[in-house]
Amino acid sequence: MNELTIIANQSPGVATLENFDELKAYLEERLEAYRDVVYTEDRVDMAKTDKKTLSKLKKTLDERRKEIKRIYMAPYLDAEAKIKELMATRISTKGSRTLLQNTPAERFGAVSEGH
Repeated sequence: MNELTIIANQSPGVATLENFDELKAYLEERLEAYRDVVYTEDRVDMAKTDKKTLSKLKKTLDERRKEIKRIYMAPYLDAEAKIKELMATRISTKGSRTLLQNTPAERFGAVSEGH
């Protein structure tokens, strides 16, 4: 009898930030300007501008994080979907014949035949 062998081309994923230290230093330098800032009623416009600037910076980082994750996960998600498709096929045996049941009707029919 032949055994089922799952052949997968798999290697450890790689996702690195080559310039992490540079990015961290840049952010720390940019954020230092805001550490001691006190916003009063007469500086509301400045507060709004600063918030917009910081939100844009955060959004840029988050979008890049999501892009890295999407690219990193793509091969895994593809393999996972294929394996789930295989797992969705129900295999039952009756005597010496094997039935692949793909639809609920086929699965129900095989159950009825067995009883």
